[in-house]
Formats: sequence, C-alpha cells, structure tokens
Amino acid sequence: MRTRERTDYWPYTSIALLAVVSAHRGQVQVAARLLGFLESWHRGQPYLPTIAQRRTLDQLRSVIAGQIADDAVEAFAAEGALMGLPVAIESALAI
Repeated sequence: MRTRERTDYWPYTSIALLAVVSAHRGQVQVAARLLGFLESWHRGQPYLPTIAQRRTLDQLRSVIAGQIADDAVEAFAAEGALMGLPVAIESALAI
C-alpha cells in the first residue's frame, strides 16, 4: 500500500459530507448517486478508507435507507459509479 498524501482524498471527503446533507434534505436520488460514486472511488484506491470516511458513508447509507427502497438505492448508486470527479463535484456543489 502506498502512503496517503494529505490532499489526495479531500474532494471525496467533501463530496461524502455534502451527500449526507443532501440525504437529510430529502434529495435522496442525488445522495444515492454520490454514494455510488464514492463507493466506486474507494474500490479503486490502493489504501483503505479512513475511519472518518467509513463513518460518513455509513451515516449516508443509513439516512438514504430510511427514505427509499434498496433497489432504488442500487439503481441510483450504479449511475453514480459511472460519474467522473468533475460531475460528482458539480452534483455536490448543487446541493
């Protein structure tokens, strides 16, 4: 595993936090898409997510799960997994 750089994951942490805000505001489609993007990004990293990142994603999943069905979450997450970073940032900033 490589050493984590201080700045190589900050956009993803910011996106995750904004996705939680989105889910709390009832924008669950946006939140679920961003969840898919974040999960896809984490799978492609040579290191494990930080504790804070894991807790944020757990919170995001929990808030989303209380609002829409699992199959809908999976469908939106699959769309989000295909997003690139610029699109994910744009979606997060629109929250």
